[in-house]
Amino acid sequence: MASVKEELSVLEKFHRLRREWLSQRAHDSSTMKMVMLPAYQRIIGMGPDVVPLLLRELDADPDLWFWA
Repeated sequence: MASVKEELSVLEKFHRLRREWLSQRAHDSSTMKMVMLPAYQRIIGMGPDVVPLLLRELDADPDLWFWA
């Protein structure tokens, strides 16, 4: 079970990468290009710890989180 500190670290990293991804994809309409951006791929690379955060994102604003 993850500690509160580890959970906070995952949350902070996810939000930082999410912001980075949103700024990187700003004017691109290609789904493939957007999901291949480094920040998005790093989010996927965070593994199972990020699943609850992705589910919250999907619930709030589906955007392109289905790929992850």
